[in-house]
Amino acid sequence: MPMFFVSTAHRPPPELVELAHLADELGFDGLSMPDHVFVPAAPVGGYPYSADGRPPFDASTLWTDEFVAAAAALATTSLRFATCVYVLPLRHPLVVARAVATLDALAPGRVEFGVGVGWMREEFDTLGVDHRRRGALTDESIEVLRKLWRGGLVEHDGPNYPLPSLYFEPHPERSIPILIGGTSRAALTRAARLGDGYIAMPAATDDLLAAIRELRKLRESFGRLDAAFAIHAWSDPDRSVDEYRRLAEAGIDTFHVPATGAVDGVRPSLEQFLTDVAANVLQ
Repeated sequence: MPMFFVSTAHRPPPELVELAHLADELGFDGLSMPDHVFVPAAPVGGYPYSADGRPPFDASTLWTDEFVAAAAALATTSLRFATCVYVLPLRHPLVVARAVATLDALAPGRVEFGVGVGWMREEFDTLGVDHRRRGALTDESIEVLRKLWRGGLVEHDGPNYPLPSLYFEPHPERSIPILIGGTSRAALTRAARLGDGYIAMPAATDDLLAAIRELRKLRESFGRLDAAFAIHAWSDPDRSVDEYRRLAEAGIDTFHVPATGAVDGVRPSLEQFLTDVAANVLQ
């Protein structure tokens, strides 16, 4: 049966704990949050998930550090937390590994690390990271994260993140799932080859079903059909209950539901989603 997360995107930090308690009270399974380090003042193009290349945000949009904001989920005893998605190649994997492992230690078994290669060139240029090499950086970073999270003596001699012999403690008590986000062929291939799951960007139902079919073919080609693999997708106010059922039957494990509007007015829309969609999909 699928799970349902509340997206906490672009909310003022003081509202996050209140929203977490509301999500927990209503019966949602988790929270999720997107990631950008900053947005330049000049208009940004190149957004890969819209027809005109313009992102659904601007320089005034609020962005919160995902790992600090995860404290909202920790204010409850059951809510899971997913990064959706974290721009992995902007940061060194040693720093990322420490943040995610610490979060998982505070909320054992409740963290899902969704990552993507990023698209906003201005972030890469400002942080001194080669935008053209973000795919290769992501692949190697995933390899390094998994080595570090196994604990014990760690060595890595990769081209981008060479590590001396080191110990990374405390290490997680489990393998923290790494999910890959995106819509490109490269993202699907990376998810099938390296990921513990896939995070789909907002898309029509038929497009999502096609992506799931393609993921299965790719996973089979890499000999990974038997490996645990989660698929996340976004809710859509125009999607019918029957479409949600089809997506769940096709393999989508988690739906992310945006919490829009002021926090004191979010309850009715979240309750309506649970009544109209979640209750029927779970039947």
